Amino acid sequence: MELGISAVTRVVRCGLGSGVLVLAVNLASPVSASAGVPYRVVDLNSQPNPRLGSDPTQMVSFGNRVIFSTANLPDGITLRRAALWSTDGTPEQTREIMPFSGVPMFLTVAGPYVYFLVGNGVAGSGRQTVLWRTDGSAAGTAPLHTAVSIGNLTAVGDEVAFVADEGEGPALHFGSVAAGTRLVRSAVGSVQHAVAAGGRLFFMNAHGFPTEMYELWSSDGTAEGTLRLAALTGVPSRL
Repeated sequence: MELGISAVTRVVRCGLGSGVLVLAVNLASPVSASAGVPYRVVDLNSQPNPRLGSDPTQMVSFGNRVIFSTANLPDGITLRRAALWSTDGTPEQTREIMPFSGVPMFLTVAGPYVYFLVGNGVAGSGRQTVLWRTDGSAAGTAPLHTAVSIGNLTAVGDEVAFVADEGEGPALHFGSVAAGTRLVRSAVGSVQHAVAAGGRLFFMNAHGFPTEMYELWSSDGTAEGTLRLAALTGVPSRL
């Protein structure tokens, strides 16, 4: 069915009745809602200049809503405005949660919260990365951890695992809103292919540049429960 959609950012199947949510840019004309027919929820870009688009992305299903981020980069480089949004698939319930100085990235659902990263500052001049959490409301959106860099967000039960470098090399952390964040193991090298299974985190640890060695690790979120399972030869594929 032709809807005048020139580009689709992402499709998410979520708890919006029996439907899916499609985030698109440059939807040519409004499409009326009817059973089984896609329709435009809201036009996030009310400006006539297409260079002022909001570039919706990072969509995750969160209960009966979808959380996503927007970023306006009029020249493709300079960020004019970024924000975190929430929608239930209706115009009336599509709202901005909070604006940010950087683009909310790597949205990860763990328990009753969505965790995400926002970079602040300019690389090489005191840039930091902040781990945030949200329950979908402005009051329930707050920072949880700050470091020079943070990555590898992975939901493990109701907690989120992540690798943070606070100036002394990458270290494995676990965290939640209830318990805060905690250091689990320092000097974890280059963490790759992190996945969760059976209430544990599994990840590859690459080290030894230029001749890299790979190790398979697992963690239950405690120092004593973080174990090296095997040393591997060759370049492993994704877990």
